[in-house]
Amino acid sequence: SHLAALSDETRVLILAADAPFAPPLLLGLMALRRVEERVRGFLELIASDYGQPCEGGLRLNLRLTHQEVASALATTRVTVTRVIGNLRDEGWLHSDAQRRLVISHLPRR
Repeated sequence: SHLAALSDETRVLILAADAPFAPPLLLGLMALRRVEERVRGFLELIASDYGQPCEGGLRLNLRLTHQEVASALATTRVTVTRVIGNLRDEGWLHSDAQRRLVISHLPRR
């Protein structure tokens, strides 16, 4: 399972009782061909359930390494780092003072 690659904290949050549809949604992300779409979708999934509104978007209050994201999405850490850099360049996300990711645009529904 791709969830096994995540940290315990992240896995517990995704599999929490208040998010019974998270695992099928994560599997649905795997069907997306472009890794950029998978990374964006993964971050949106987490932000929609666990994001904290802040000035500038939704703050992800999870510590996710690029390797954890890569393992969850069946890609490489290098690719995730590149995609996250591109999303920053686009203004889709940025880091706050505590180095937490902030999605600048609310997740698409």
